[in-house]
Amino acid sequence: MEPIITPMSPMHPAPNEEINPLSLPTTQLENNDIDLNPDLYDDDDKSPPSTLQNNANLAEEELKDHNEAMRELEQSKQFSNADIYKLHQVTLPFTESYRLFTAKFDSFPPVYTSPITSDQQSKLIRYLDEQLLQIQRKFVKQQAETTVSYSCPRLIQDLDSVIDLLWVSIAQKQRLFGQEEYYIKILGDLEDYINHYKTLFDELWINSNVRDKFLDLDRKKMIAFFKFIQKLDLQLSLLIDGYDKLGKVHVAEEKNDGDISITNNNGRGVAIARNLQKFSATELVRLFPIISRLRLAIIEKIDSLRKKVTDESIRDVLELEVSRIFEGVLERSC
Repeated sequence: MEPIITPMSPMHPAPNEEINPLSLPTTQLENNDIDLNPDLYDDDDKSPPSTLQNNANLAEEELKDHNEAMRELEQSKQFSNADIYKLHQVTLPFTESYRLFTAKFDSFPPVYTSPITSDQQSKLIRYLDEQLLQIQRKFVKQQAETTVSYSCPRLIQDLDSVIDLLWVSIAQKQRLFGQEEYYIKILGDLEDYINHYKTLFDELWINSNVRDKFLDLDRKKMIAFFKFIQKLDLQLSLLIDGYDKLGKVHVAEEKNDGDISITNNNGRGVAIARNLQKFSATELVRLFPIISRLRLAIIEKIDSLRKKVTDESIRDVLELEVSRIFEGVLERSC
């Protein structure tokens, strides 16, 4: 029988003994992204609600064949590599985009057969909270680093995924259960994020022997940014207008006598709608100032870039897209 060998105890420095830094262990943790609160969510809650997503997927399949407005809107978002370098605009005018967006929403079939249960609501909320917390952790970690590891385009990409899932729960046309609060939170956080970043598109000014400096700009990142902002604008505008129990979008119009009537997308006038799913008056009081500050922060960053750009096509695109930032929400805040 072989003798049992007891491992030696690690050496500890004696009192007042100087330690050589090179002798310290250098092994990194297996996962540097440390979860500060691992018990906050169960393992089963790490994925988005499958039933909610499945309902949305089925509804999307039904729309593919008969929703021309949807196809037109999607086609307007596509850019080939060649088109990227001859852009005249990134987004459509708001009026046209909103018409296509609401047509898509009106055509989306309400999910009456599989309503969102309270358990699914709770799971969705937990998942959204976790995703937003992960984004915030990455952002806070970035603030402590000297190099940019979590740039603004990467943050926008992460937020875009959260917004898409949030909208899936609304597109089923059921009663809202707090999605409005998430929009307000996301926009408030986005204001802080935008103010922190020095660049929005990872643009760089590179020294050149031919001229002083030239701009290195990934136009795909610029496109993604402006489309994300317009996506927010369209969704917020629809939730400000509201939709009824049949899932039809309603648009508030002022009559000559000063009264407000509600008109749906089919042009049929109706009385003051009750039980519309929309932002409440209190939520709008919180939303509009955030949108104003966020818009100004974005414009300030883009104007600073636009003044230095020598490429006329880029400068024109930036000038046009700046004028469309949260255009729909601003119209509804007056």
